Amino acid sequence: CKKYRLAAVITLLQPSDEIVQLFDKILVLSSEGKTTYFGPVDRGTLQSIFLDEGVDAEKGDSGGIADLVMSQTTASIEESTISRFKSSPNNLQLIKELDVIKANAASLEDRESVLKDFLPSEKHSTSRLYQLRIIANRRRKLILRNSMTYARSIIAIVFGIIVGSLFSALQQDTIGALGRSGYIFLSSFLVLMLSSAVTIPDGFRQRITLFKHRDSEFYSGTVAYVVQVVLDLPLSVLEATLIASISYWWVGMTPGANHFLFFLGTLIGLECVGQAFARFLCAVSRTQVSANVASSLCILLFATVGGFMPAYSTITWVLRWLSWITPVSYAFEGLIIN
Repeated sequence: CKKYRLAAVITLLQPSDEIVQLFDKILVLSSEGKTTYFGPVDRGTLQSIFLDEGVDAEKGDSGGIADLVMSQTTASIEESTISRFKSSPNNLQLIKELDVIKANAASLEDRESVLKDFLPSEKHSTSRLYQLRIIANRRRKLILRNSMTYARSIIAIVFGIIVGSLFSALQQDTIGALGRSGYIFLSSFLVLMLSSAVTIPDGFRQRITLFKHRDSEFYSGTVAYVVQVVLDLPLSVLEATLIASISYWWVGMTPGANHFLFFLGTLIGLECVGQAFARFLCAVSRTQVSANVASSLCILLFATVGGFMPAYSTITWVLRWLSWITPVSYAFEGLIIN
């Protein structure tokens, strides 16, 4: 603000002293909207305005600055506070400053011209790069503070152990090969289900804030979506890596780093597909309950028409197209070939 000679007006509800001290001046309004105080953040000055005469400063001002200025709760107390401010040196100095500003102020036409040149010509007053940096910093903090972030890693470890133990006794024969195809399908289905299940609640938590910020033109919705996709990717990679690392070698799948990385990359792709599908449901659903129901039905449908269970050659043409839009079927076929 000082660099560009601009004034920033911020509305706060009972902030801490550390926040209040950051401001040059504060404006306190009464319950009727009258000016109770406008001036520098000086404790002594505030005490002279908001404390009645004869009141000990230590007893009357035992809390924060916000507590001090909000202690005027009745109309009579507010009127006496307003009266003290009007007769204070701060108000007299404020009147002089306003008179100087009015005397030197430009004409209305000139002010309108300057205002038009000052206002941004684009929808958002900040660049896309700046929006990206601010939203990414906010999203990173939200991810680190969310307990579900750490719970997802624990869930991935648990399911990796469960799935690996289910197929750990398979032999290297025809029956074992059929069993490992079941492991491939179960891993694919599980990753898709987990990624969708954890994304929907987070999406609805963020949706209200996103809509408010977007409608206020704080930033572009596209930038916010790109940040969400990029910053959610590391957790998707970690989740898929934990499941694959625990179960792949335990089940006795094809050895070799290339085969394992192909398997891992496919699971990461399914994680991203599941998250994208969940975000779509968050965008088109009115409530989280309806999104969860739609997600469960669609994933069950994916499991029904994808993988090794259906006989594709005998599926009626009415339902054949369902297997073409099922991500599990493509993942399963690719992993079988791998």
